[in-house]
Amino acid sequence: MFFKLKKTCVVLFQLPLAGQASWLLPFAAVVAIGLGMDVWRRRQMTAFHQFLLFWFAWLGPMLVFFSIAGFYHRYYLSMLAPAIAVLVGAGGAMLALLACSGRRTMWLFPAALVATYAFEVWTACQYRASFSPVWPLAVGFYGLGMVCLWFAMEGREHGRRIVYRAALIGVLALPAYWSLTPVLYGTNSTIPYAGPDLQRDRGAPMPTAGMPDGQEERLLRGETGQPGDGARRWQTSHLLTALVSYLEQHVGEAKYLAATIRATEAAELMLHTDRAVMAMGGFGGTDPVLTPKKLEEMARNGEVKYFLLSGEGRGNHELVQWIQTHCKEVPFSEWNGGQKALDGGVERREMTLYVYNG
Repeated sequence: MFFKLKKTCVVLFQLPLAGQASWLLPFAAVVAIGLGMDVWRRRQMTAFHQFLLFWFAWLGPMLVFFSIAGFYHRYYLSMLAPAIAVLVGAGGAMLALLACSGRRTMWLFPAALVATYAFEVWTACQYRASFSPVWPLAVGFYGLGMVCLWFAMEGREHGRRIVYRAALIGVLALPAYWSLTPVLYGTNSTIPYAGPDLQRDRGAPMPTAGMPDGQEERLLRGETGQPGDGARRWQTSHLLTALVSYLEQHVGEAKYLAATIRATEAAELMLHTDRAVMAMGGFGGTDPVLTPKKLEEMARNGEVKYFLLSGEGRGNHELVQWIQTHCKEVPFSEWNGGQKALDGGVERREMTLYVYNG
C-alpha cells in the first residue's frame, strides 16, 4: 500500500506529488545557486552561510531518497517542509540583498520568483477537473507583475521591500489553499493528502489488504468506493457500539478486549473503549507480528479471548486458520445489540467474532 513511482530526479515535480510539498522547491533551488555565488563573492563562509548549508544538508538527502525510492505515501513528503520553509524565508532575504549587490547576482531573486510562480501555475492547472484554471492564471499574472515591479523599483530600497513582501505572499497563495483543502473537504484518513480533487473524492479510511487490481491506484488518489471494507462501512453504525459493549461484558480479565488482523479494525475499537486491542498483523494485516504458536500461548494464558475477523482481505492466513480451527464463532445475534444485519452497511459476512474457550 505504497505509492509506486518511477525512479527519476523530477518525480517530485510530477503529479500526483507536485501538489504536496514541492511548491517552493524551485525557489529553494535558486537559493542554493545564490548561496554558492555569495560564498564565492565573499571568499569566505559566514555563520549565515553555514546556517543555510545546514538546512540544505537536511533537504538534500530527502530529495535524493524520494527521487530514487520506488514506493511511499504522499504524506511522507511533509518531512521536506521544515527545510523548505527556512530556505525560502532566510534564503529569500539573501537573494533580495544579492539583487542589489551587483549585476551578476541581480537576476537571482526575479529568477526564483519566475521559476516558482511558473511551477505553481502549471501544477494547479493540472487539477482543472476540480479547480478552475482562472485562479492559478491570476496568481501567475500577479507574479509576473511582481517581477516587473521589482525591476521598476531598482534603486528604491523601500519600494523593493514592499515588492519583496508582496511577491512572497503571492508565492504562498496556492500552497495555502492546497493546505486548507483537507479541512474544507476532508481527506483520506489513512493516507492523507491535499488537493482540490478532495471535493469529489471525499477521503475515507482505506482498505489495506485484499484489494483487487487497480484499487490501490484509485485509493492513492483518494478515491473510495470499495465495497465491503468492514472497518470503514461500520464506522458510523450502532453495531460497533454494540460489539464493544458485548466484549466489555464478556471479556473478563483478559489483557486485550479483542484481537484483529489489521490495525485499521483495531483502531475503530480503540476509539470506543479504554481497553487494549491487539492488531495481530500490524497495519496491513500481513506483518509477522505473531506466530500461531505464540497466539495459542497468549490465548491459553488468558491474555486474549475474542478475535474479530474481516470478511475480505484477511491477510495473515496462518493466524486466521488457527482462530477458525481453535475458536468458536459467536453468533451475530448475540453481539449485534438488536441491530439488523445490514445496519450501517455492515453485513454479517464482513465481520465475524470468535471466542477462545480453551
